Amino acid sequence: MKKKIIFRAILVVFLIMLGIIFFIIGKEHKVFIDNRDLTIAGKTFTAAVRYEVWVDGEKLSRTTLNPGKRNVVYLAGPQHKIVLQEIKEGKAVGKEIEKDINLSLDQTQVIINIPALVAGSDLFLYQDK
Repeated sequence: MKKKIIFRAILVVFLIMLGIIFFIIGKEHKVFIDNRDLTIAGKTFTAAVRYEVWVDGEKLSRTTLNPGKRNVVYLAGPQHKIVLQEIKEGKAVGKEIEKDINLSLDQTQVIINIPALVAGSDLFLYQDK
């Protein structure tokens, strides 16, 4: 009888932990990829270049993201990779810019500002107020 209760308790704990893991892995985030001007703490990051954007290996859209434009992507899970490639006159120029991003559980809707990311600012990822 005692073995049966212990086995059931272990099974309940296991199922609860499995539910928590599935919640973290499957949590969806709405991420805006923003190629717009941004001012943070008095410093302005200007959008002047077109970019192709890949998130987790998938191209963001069929076309490039022009200055002043925004696109949205829905991501599940906490860890992702964003890759940018500058486009001039229809051709890729320069080297790719890669950045790993971590999204926490409380971030359901975030904005990634491309000019700030390219400039190397740590504030490229933020939540809209």
